[in-house]
Amino acid sequence: MNWPSAARLASAFTGVGADVAALYPPGHVLASSRFPVARHLYSPLAPLASVARALSRSTPDLVVPCDDRALSLLVRLGSRYGVVARSLGALESYPKLAARGAFIDAARALGIAAPETIAVADEAAFEAALARLGLPAVLKSDGSWGGAGVVIARSTEQARAMFRRLSATPSRLRSLARAALRRDAHFLHEAIRPAAPAVSLQRFVAGTPATSAFACWKGRVLATIHMDVLETITPTGSASVMRRSDCREMEVAAIKIAERFGLSGLHGLDFVRDSSGRPHLVEINPPRHPGQRPGPRPRP
Repeated sequence: MNWPSAARLASAFTGVGADVAALYPPGHVLASSRFPVARHLYSPLAPLASVARALSRSTPDLVVPCDDRALSLLVRLGSRYGVVARSLGALESYPKLAARGAFIDAARALGIAAPETIAVADEAAFEAALARLGLPAVLKSDGSWGGAGVVIARSTEQARAMFRRLSATPSRLRSLARAALRRDAHFLHEAIRPAAPAVSLQRFVAGTPATSAFACWKGRVLATIHMDVLETITPTGSASVMRRSDCREMEVAAIKIAERFGLSGLHGLDFVRDSSGRPHLVEINPPRHPGQRPGPRPRP
């Protein structure tokens, strides 16, 4: 995706002595960056082939996916390229990391404060989960990012309407229109193979957002940074203004999550601080975070 954080990471890795090869789509800011020593063009019409070609030509020591699409492609290619598992950690953990309900269940089992989150496969399961969790409630669709698939419902009618919208299989016509309007050929794949997203219902925690980024290696955390979010782009969207914070609970959560899932790479955790200041883990953003500055590692 055309996110400028990838160029900042290229600068950071170059600053600690690494040689950086970059794979990016047409029009990305990396095309104008002086830091990559090798460049590979990504085609949304042939995503797996683009990533596989870049891996074969660059033979990297470390791979850093900078958005969710890049991560999903690497996980799909993981069995063919040993560098993927070396860079991301235990690849078998990633399906659970991507499933919001399963991830929160695992975090709660580790003793991390997190709101109950229930995967809802159909309307009957949704009604049962809503009766259990009450209102307001947070609806989330798996595979979404930037707050686009997150809705806070404050009435039963709104919750039902949002569940139907989030769980609906996108029409082929809508996907074609999005591909044209957004100039994003990824939506052509949805038009060819439309699939309904998985939806979960999460207990609402009143408070203010916070976020952590951490670098880890084979399940061991190497460095962390914790931030209180002061402003967001949209009510449920990405942070735009943050303030650094020292938080023991967020630090412990990062350590436990990295160890439990055997993670490597750069990851992010999102929290909500309640009225007492206690952080509640609401989701993970594997395995990248725009604000994290990586430390010395082998050549990427």
